[in-house]
This record gives sequence, C-alpha cells and structure tokens, in this order.
Amino acid sequence: MFLDTQVNRLPFFWGISFVVLLADLLSKTLVSYLGQSMALNQGISFGIEFRYLSIFLGICLLGITVIMSWFVYSERDNVYLLFGKGLFLGGAFANVVDRFMSGGVRDWIPLPGVGVYNNLADIAIFCGVVIWIYQSFIKTETLS
Repeated sequence: MFLDTQVNRLPFFWGISFVVLLADLLSKTLVSYLGQSMALNQGISFGIEFRYLSIFLGICLLGITVIMSWFVYSERDNVYLLFGKGLFLGGAFANVVDRFMSGGVRDWIPLPGVGVYNNLADIAIFCGVVIWIYQSFIKTETLS
C-alpha cells in the first residue's frame, strides 16, 4: 500500500497537519472578513483563565513536540492512526499560532445548546483523539 514505508508515512502525516493548520487559519480570516462574530478565548479551554500565558504556550509547544515525536515514530501506526495524529497536531499548532497572532484562540462555530464556541482546529483535535483512541485501544488489529 501507499503508506507502508516510513518515507511515505511522514509526508502524509505532515501534509494532513499542514492542511488542518491552513484550513483553520483561513477560516478565521474569512469569518473575520465577512464580519461574523467570533469569541476570543484567552484562557486554556472553555474560557478557563491562566495567568501566565507565555509559560502555557511554552508548555503547549513542548508537549506537542514530545507527544508528536512519539506518535510519528510509533511502528504500529496504520493510515487511519496517522490521519488522526495529523488532525491532532494540525489543530494543536493552529491554536498555538492563533494565540501568538491574536492573543487568544478565535472561536466562531457555535455548539448548539451549550453556549460554547469552537473552531476548525478544536474539531480536528477532537476527531484526531477519537481516531487515536479507537485505533490504539479499541481496534486490536492494524491495517497497512
């Protein structure tokens, strides 16, 4: 199959991550250009405040680097798990870039009945984690 070797797996993984990063940042730019309302989340998650944002961002970048290094070089990955990991990394980087550029994460997608807003990066992170959990812990056989 196309992704059987480490050489082909890395471009696939990084490509998914880049597409998520680009889609999230472009969507926020478009929403801003169209004048749609956005919420600026300066806290950690769901508006939870964190006093030392620079420390938080440093921890996020370190955590993303460590986790993704382990993710990328895991030998048992299949195409679906790599896809989930790419979604996760792209979403995480998009939110970190957004914090540097805007001073917080710009959320614009309302979650019905909850009163909370999300963005494409948050959705990618959620989907990536669901795929990772399913492929790593629930599904016992790996596909190549």
